[in-house]
Amino acid sequence: VCRMEYKEVPDLAAYVTFPVVKLMACGAPEQILALEKQAREAIGSRVDVFRSEDFYLEFVAKGIDKAATLEVLLYSMGQHGRLRGQLQ
Repeated sequence: VCRMEYKEVPDLAAYVTFPVVKLMACGAPEQILALEKQAREAIGSRVDVFRSEDFYLEFVAKGIDKAATLEVLLYSMGQHGRLRGQLQ
């Protein structure tokens, strides 16, 4: 689907021995929908799970919000309020 390099690991919990900021899964849309449902049920109380495309499922720490982060950045640059209404 894309040219992004990826690595398939048989045991993610054993493989990850370092801090993770974001985890992405990719696959056929029907696989991603099924995984999203399973992930929300299993870990949705601890991490945010969302589809960024039909074929990507992303996992990030609870409360990570790109729009809010951009607002903070713009505020620090004196451009406060510039995103309001544009990212919805």
